[in-house]
Amino acid sequence: MRAHGWRFALDCALARNKGEQMKQIRHFLLQEADLRPLLTILTIVIGALVTPLVLAAHPAGIAGEWAGAIEVSEYGKQTRYAGRIKLEQNGAIVSGSLGLDDKRPQPILHGRLNGSKLTFGAAICGGLEMEFHLRVTGDELSGYGLCSTDLGRVVAKVQLSNQEVKFGAGSQGAGMNRRLAMAGLVTGVLATSLGISDAAPGQLGARNAGQIRPPFTLEVHRLLAENAIPSVSIAHIEEGKLVFIGAYGLQAPGVSATTRTLYNIASLSKPMSAEVILRLASKGKLTLDEPMYLYWTDPDIANDERRKLLTPRLALSHQTGFPNWRRQTGRVLIFKHNPGETYGYSGEGYEYVARFAQQKMATDFESLAQHLVLDPLGMTETAYTRRPWFDGRIALPTDAVGKTLEPEIADKWTASDLVYTTPNDYAKFVLSVMRGRDLTPAISKERSRIQIAEKSALCSSAKVEGCPDAAGFGLGWEVFIIADETYLTHDGSDDGVATFVYINLTRKTGTVIFTNSSNGQKIVLPILDLLGKDQAFVECLRRNAC
Repeated sequence: MRAHGWRFALDCALARNKGEQMKQIRHFLLQEADLRPLLTILTIVIGALVTPLVLAAHPAGIAGEWAGAIEVSEYGKQTRYAGRIKLEQNGAIVSGSLGLDDKRPQPILHGRLNGSKLTFGAAICGGLEMEFHLRVTGDELSGYGLCSTDLGRVVAKVQLSNQEVKFGAGSQGAGMNRRLAMAGLVTGVLATSLGISDAAPGQLGARNAGQIRPPFTLEVHRLLAENAIPSVSIAHIEEGKLVFIGAYGLQAPGVSATTRTLYNIASLSKPMSAEVILRLASKGKLTLDEPMYLYWTDPDIANDERRKLLTPRLALSHQTGFPNWRRQTGRVLIFKHNPGETYGYSGEGYEYVARFAQQKMATDFESLAQHLVLDPLGMTETAYTRRPWFDGRIALPTDAVGKTLEPEIADKWTASDLVYTTPNDYAKFVLSVMRGRDLTPAISKERSRIQIAEKSALCSSAKVEGCPDAAGFGLGWEVFIIADETYLTHDGSDDGVATFVYINLTRKTGTVIFTNSSNGQKIVLPILDLLGKDQAFVECLRRNAC
């Protein structure tokens, strides 16, 4: 892997409550190393090392509250926050919370102290446990920490003398020396699970995860806190390569999100189901313009001759004339418009075309999806219906005030909703769309061609600055043309869930964002701003022109 330089500086001014004298701390980490030590240093040192030292330095108990300034400088960008931290100890159990800029405090750590051994849960080490073994001799603290991740086994050694910590860390034999001054403020970003793509390290494109992460992580935690969003999970693609995966916050109360946390992706299920139809068409098993009534007619419209006009193309581009859901029309499926007459977003249309494919192929639609899409793409953590491996991995939905809701899980497939997956798995699907995998060139072109024009209210009457050159729905995706670049996008929302994906087909960039909150859409634009790609499209979204 190509080496890169990395600089991280953290300045803290913390004063313990009850008038304790202000503590001044400066923490420098300087690194010239490859991506693997970078990831492990962030996870182990900041997320785990300091807290055991605080425990050892306060053997009688570490409960207390601190407040002060936190200044982060990464890649030359400095951000200053007003921080406050609260630590609680109940016997061997340590927990706490962190607040930034007067926002709602977020849980930051959960540990168990057993003699000289401190064990943390999924908040660190990429979702795995980390063990710290410490020993105090006079005024000197020594010990080591162990963390086993998919990046290899990492050992951090600690030595404390006169409140100055010197330690070295090694990953697979690569030695590094660091210097650290102990602080009352523990962990910077604290409940973050880190991940990288399955691609070989040399294939990580223009930027790698280490270059994207700073100052991304702290900013994302701030966004979660100020918008009452428990967690977000992100995958980012550049130059046709997956370069970044990250999970932040809590998938459930007291349980940190990891890159293996499963999210209900809501309507992001539709592009996947559309892919099933497009791959069948590419194999010559069906055509986009054949009448569907020859194989499937919903009983509710059996006596309506307009059913004969319905085709897969019209269903995938939201031109069936159906309502979004029949529950909106007295639980009876009706035509609100003639098929092909106008755009009308409809989940019912996707259920209709899926049942058509199921009938014509004499194969359950979920089995078709598994055989045609999930298995070929290696999407082993994606399912339309409940699976045993869902247990303990689901991001629980939450409403706008943070109340946890019961997750909705399908026991019978739904083509338009309720697929559960991870951003890593969904990124595999996104990459296949970028590459036109398993589609004929003609079908691939039809997918990204605007089948029905549909512009925002801002851009509907006349050309307004910032509006796309063209907009509408393709096959499974909303399509925007901006400065000769083609964007595919989709969002999703269910109770307590908000998701988003976009693809720049021209530049081969894209981002997947999953949240378990009704407030999730509030952080989509800030996250895209932090990633810093495709600014013309991001500005179009910001103006509600896309």
